Amino acid sequence: MLVQEKNNLSAYHLCVVLIDFEAVGKTRQAVMESLVKQGIGTQVHYIPLYRHPYFVKMGGFSSEDFPNCESYYAKTLSLPLFADLEMEEVERVVTTLKSALE
Repeated sequence: MLVQEKNNLSAYHLCVVLIDFEAVGKTRQAVMESLVKQGIGTQVHYIPLYRHPYFVKMGGFSSEDFPNCESYYAKTLSLPLFADLEMEEVERVVTTLKSALE
């Protein structure tokens, strides 16, 4: 159960999970496609800053310079999260994700 500290509020605007796609033998894209076929949309947030067009245009940055960013980015997947999300929907997302990873 989620416990919120007194006098602290969270927007709960993202639910990002880390998945070692290589270890489960699936690509992130394949997992995303499997989920969307079941009516569950996902996203990839937090693209490394140096990959954004402005910094690409500046040049001088390479993925080798930021191995931790690359590792995190390769394993992230943002799951649905919104104010009216019901517990049954959460359970469906989790169950469907587990199936997609098998």
